[in-house]
Amino acid sequence: MIDAMGFIPDAFKVFSPSEHVFDKQFSNLGYFMRHKSLGGKLLAFIRLLVSETEQCKYCVGMNSGILLQYGVFPELLAEIKQYTAKAPLDETELALLFLY
Repeated sequence: MIDAMGFIPDAFKVFSPSEHVFDKQFSNLGYFMRHKSLGGKLLAFIRLLVSETEQCKYCVGMNSGILLQYGVFPELLAEIKQYTAKAPLDETELALLFLY
């Protein structure tokens, strides 16, 4: 993971005591990063909205940070939490986001 990303995210450090579990999680991450139709921004929005519902502050912060890297500003993130349709996604991805 260090070779691929340059660091190990805190969320993955939890799995570090078990090399098998860590490798499995990293493999899952790679699968979604290379997925042909589920983009990283869409997945981050899904995780963000689920994290908001479940009130996981760490996860909200982590996915907000990922979305900032995609160019989604904090003001827009606040709006999207209230009005999902404002998410800057294409029509197909927006439809998938509404399935949440």
